[in-house]
Amino acid sequence: IDANSALTITTISLLGNTQSVALDFNIINNYLYALTKTKLYWIDPVLNTIVGQYTIIAGTPYDLKINDVNGDIYVSYSDNSVVTIWNSSNTLVASLLTPANTYKLEFSTSDVDMYVTMDNNELLRIDGPTRTIQATYSFTSLKHQLYFDDFGNSMYGFDNNIFKINAGSVSILSAGAGTNNSIVVNAYTTNLYASNTTNTFYSINQLGNLNATMLTGNWGELVVNQYDTDIYMATQTINNILVMDPLTSQIKKTILVPGIVSKMVYNPKRKSMWGIMPSINQVTEIGVTLNISLELLPSNYSTVSSGNMFGTLDSNYAQKDNFWIKTREYIRKPRENFEGQTQVKYQWKW
Repeated sequence: IDANSALTITTISLLGNTQSVALDFNIINNYLYALTKTKLYWIDPVLNTIVGQYTIIAGTPYDLKINDVNGDIYVSYSDNSVVTIWNSSNTLVASLLTPANTYKLEFSTSDVDMYVTMDNNELLRIDGPTRTIQATYSFTSLKHQLYFDDFGNSMYGFDNNIFKINAGSVSILSAGAGTNNSIVVNAYTTNLYASNTTNTFYSINQLGNLNATMLTGNWGELVVNQYDTDIYMATQTINNILVMDPLTSQIKKTILVPGIVSKMVYNPKRKSMWGIMPSINQVTEIGVTLNISLELLPSNYSTVSSGNMFGTLDSNYAQKDNFWIKTREYIRKPRENFEGQTQVKYQWKW
């Protein structure tokens, strides 16, 4: 789909596809990777053609994630204790054995490591350059959702509460977690916002402290609209999208849609939100109109600080009917006839 016109460009047939799992773009080799239950495809997004494919034999794929530093492609498996890794040349370079079956993958650009959840309530940290297990973190009720905050350089996950991993150190936040969770960072406020199946919406600062807690009546996937800076919640219980104010954590607007929006993304080309509704095989687009008004303040609104002021901020400033030009070296000396000849002289007049 063309991001500018919203028109369909072409349809790429994935021969042998039985069930789609994930898509991810590789910024190192510029291929788009499509993971299904039986195959891994790499696609040229310019020519819209399949370049190659790999038949999955390790198990049932659960997730796909790419190392944005070296271009490695990671695949996890819900029925096998392994993570398979291909390099950016699409060569299988590692089948990393793990203590349990592997699920959600998330890459950290801060420590250049890949994180993966397992069904034994452990979180693995895989070293990016060496492709070996770097660390293991144990929890009591680990959920298979992870999120990397590239603003605060921290990895977030969900146990009984939301947890944060920064520089290898784990901290437990006071914000609770549900069976399913979503979390996102807003660059405008630098805060994180979370939603879970307890129908609770949280606003969390970068220190991990709660700014606000609100019961929303439902929960959903969270996405930041970079145009109006609001938080959009695609609710997973009823057919609507909630628009949340990032400053007050209050619901600004409820948008009705014809189906459950399972995934949503911000399109910077059209300054709009796009969501997919699998139950009715449709894509919805939500545009934004910013209502901007200017309030004229009285002439005596501004006040002078008690500090040392100068220029127009000085309390004794008197407006002039002329202005000065400070030249110094900005008007250069003549560069003509300066080597033994009679030097040119210019006379400046204004």
